[in-house]
Formats: sequence, structure tokens, C-alpha cells
Amino acid sequence: MDRTSVNWTGAMPAITTPFARDGSIDHADLAANISRMMAAGSTGVIAAGCTGEFWSLTDRERSAVYRTAKQAVGDAGTTIVGAAAITPQAVIEALHDAKEAGCDGALVLPPYFAHLTEAEIIDHYETVAAAARCRSCSTIFRAMPGTR
Repeated sequence: MDRTSVNWTGAMPAITTPFARDGSIDHADLAANISRMMAAGSTGVIAAGCTGEFWSLTDRERSAVYRTAKQAVGDAGTTIVGAAAITPQAVIEALHDAKEAGCDGALVLPPYFAHLTEAEIIDHYETVAAAARCRSCSTIFRAMPGTR
């Protein structure tokens, strides 16, 4: 897989993660929201990113969001998910989960809540990129203002 094997065009909204009153993820509402977006002309979605409250999800919950998003989008569009984490190993595990869910791409941020040097951010990306080469999920490295 390379950047030309995924349709990156069109509107792909970043979606929120709906929660039930008990704090669990409402997967039925998540799937319904994605279906509404696709029916309205979206070419895909971005799930479990910053807008999707990834930082409040356990690894298991985030993986479940990946699966729900991919199932809801199906082959009708592109499923991109957030794979941000503090450590490269945690990002690599999230990329593995995204691949297992069948997602088309994953967003990787610099480690958040850490004041890193530019060299440390580059090292983080290089470590993740080396591991991502053996995955079948395209990886998008994204800069975030103020993380350096």
C-alpha cells in the first residue's frame, strides 16, 4: 500500500465519539453518525482523532472505535483513524489495531503533553515510520502547533 492506493479526496469529517450515560462508547450511535455522514456525501471519516476524544479512550476502546468506523464506512469510502500516543511503541500498537480493523489510514501526532525538542519529535516519527513500513495501513504524520 502506498499513498496512491487510498482515495484521499473529498470531504472526510473528523467525527466525535458518542458515549452512553454509563461512560461506555455508544457504538450504535457512532455507526449511525458515520452512516449519516456517508449518506450526505462524505467520502470517508476520521475517527478516534482529537475530535474523537482519543485521549479519553482505553486501548481496547480505541480499537473498538476503529472496528465500528470501518464497518460503518465499509467499502463506500476511506476510514482514517487517530493513532496518537506518548511512546512510539504505543503508536505502533495502535497502527497494528488500525490495520487489523481494516482501516485505510492512521494519523500520528508528535507525543502530546510533552515538551520535546525538534530532534526528539523527529526520532519519534522515524521510529514509528520504520515499524509502519511493515503495516498495510497508510500512516499520516501530522504536525501540531505548540507541541514542540
